[in-house]
Amino acid sequence: MSLRKARRWRWPSAWGVMACAALAWFAAPVAAKEPVNPSDALSEALAADPRLHRDFVLRGVVSAPSNVSGHTVLCGYLSLASGLSAAREFQLVSVVVALRSPGDWTVVRMAQYGTAAEYECQTAGIAMSLVPPSARALNVRAAWPREEQGVQEAMRDSDLLDPFSVQLRRLRVGDLQAAVVMCGEFNAKNAYGAYMGFQPFIGTVMGDHVRIDRLGHEPRMAQLLNEACLETGLTPTPR
Repeated sequence: MSLRKARRWRWPSAWGVMACAALAWFAAPVAAKEPVNPSDALSEALAADPRLHRDFVLRGVVSAPSNVSGHTVLCGYLSLASGLSAAREFQLVSVVVALRSPGDWTVVRMAQYGTAAEYECQTAGIAMSLVPPSARALNVRAAWPREEQGVQEAMRDSDLLDPFSVQLRRLRVGDLQAAVVMCGEFNAKNAYGAYMGFQPFIGTVMGDHVRIDRLGHEPRMAQLLNEACLETGLTPTPR
């Protein structure tokens, strides 16, 4: 009789140990809210991104729990070796990871960039601008006549249908990331001979020459260029 009672006591105890172990294993992804080093997690996730084929630098990486249980949002500023554009050497990037244990994570959603990253970071309670605060331009001024002439010459080598019809306005120049950067607006004729309306552009000033880095042909690109010029303090202003 006593043997039977002891056996009954041991069986529930064994199942209890197994249940606790299983519960701890399943709860591990939720219990680990942050990786040991958010910078390492974001760097590893970006290294696996097929869209990035060059070395990159990260700075200002922070993390916060996502609105999905067990997921974490990683946000930081990314710079490619050659720069993404003249006015945005560093840009905001975000990655969502699932954490199994400290230092052990998997990528749930691939990297988002620019405004998409800004939205994802904000939903996780991370307030970060599109470019780091230190990326604001210095010595901002209006473009000199020779620099405006340099833009006209650079536009002739662009893919505009009628580059000789280019009109320019609101040209602003400033020192940014060891480069002299220009933001402004251009207007040119389309295939029907009509002007398309003023759109933003970003360029790099190199003495008397100007290299056009981005033209705001499409609405999405125009939005990104406007945001870049705004964040860096080079927002074009009326003459």
